[in-house]
Amino acid sequence: MKIGMTVKEFRPESFKRLYMWEVMLPDIGGIPGSTIGRYCQNVQFGDYGMQEVDRVKYGPYRTGYAGAFEVTEVTMTFLLPSPDVVSAYFYAWRDLVISKGGAYFPKGNYAKVLNCLLYDTTGAEVDGFKLRGAFPKTVPTYDLAYSSEDVIKVPIVFNVDVVERY
Repeated sequence: MKIGMTVKEFRPESFKRLYMWEVMLPDIGGIPGSTIGRYCQNVQFGDYGMQEVDRVKYGPYRTGYAGAFEVTEVTMTFLLPSPDVVSAYFYAWRDLVISKGGAYFPKGNYAKVLNCLLYDTTGAEVDGFKLRGAFPKTVPTYDLAYSSEDVIKVPIVFNVDVVERY
């Protein structure tokens, strides 16, 4: 879209849609990430943001300087199929982080790359994000109730070191 575009030049199909995306997960423990990605129903992520601004006195005034940048946590929500390969996948990933005896493995063992692709309404890839140094901070947690017939959904929170747009 060029700057200064008139209202008549906007085409509805030129806008990205909330539902036109796909997440690409790594293969873990013999379980293909492409299989698990199909069960992902929601993704929330952002790039670097400043949580705080450093303030310095400058004569009679206070002035702000850029503070530390941090990548926000990434949250993905998954539907649980039967048999439950989603939980098996994330428990297998946790086994790459920590041994059964409680020892942590090197980060290179468990930090992976996640990809999030955005498509236009024709199905053409229009944007992509590479989330580097990703690993799950949580395993599936269950919120069960007799009062609902909804499909079980589990949120998984990831640490991400770098977000790259490609």
